[in-house]
Amino acid sequence: MSVMTAFAVISLIVNSTAAHTTKVKPSQIIRNCETGNRTTCVVHGDTIWLDGHKIRIADIDTPDVRRPKCASELSLGIKATGRLME
Repeated sequence: MSVMTAFAVISLIVNSTAAHTTKVKPSQIIRNCETGNRTTCVVHGDTIWLDGHKIRIADIDTPDVRRPKCASELSLGIKATGRLME
């Protein structure tokens, strides 16, 4: 699965869920996950929580932002997280 296909699938899931369960726009419900409550948010570039369910995007492995091994991994992880939130 290409990265663009994965983004399209997530967009469809988010739009469908937002239309059926909430009255807010999808751009308002997708935020960066913080510690604590992870209901609907982006963990990092390959993992999201959607309505309390953790979703890991298959065949995509982005750099970790929670426990990076170096500054470069952190920088790339932040970029991947931001791209998923677009």
